[in-house]
Amino acid sequence: MLNIKKMLTQIANQLINIECGRVTTLGEVSSNSTKDATITFSNTFSEVPKVVACIESSSTAYGMGRLTCAVHSVTTTGCKIRVFNADTSGRSPYIHWIAIAK
Repeated sequence: MLNIKKMLTQIANQLINIECGRVTTLGEVSSNSTKDATITFSNTFSEVPKVVACIESSSTAYGMGRLTCAVHSVTTTGCKIRVFNADTSGRSPYIHWIAIAK
């Protein structure tokens, strides 16, 4: 017989180990420069999570392709996401991120 309570507890425990968000407050990243966004997780992870980030923009400008981002300084309570702008114009992207611990 299925133990629904046990299954729901297992699912809830897994959800505690996943968090995601969207950074809309980064502002402009000047041309040929970098800018960091500081992420603070809502809950402290029991171990350092894996974090993945990507750039979002509604711009269709070719120069948006010269933006990239990288995650660094990950802890159980947060991380930093660095946006690199290799374009000749300033850009104002949003960042999506997800953190997952085992």
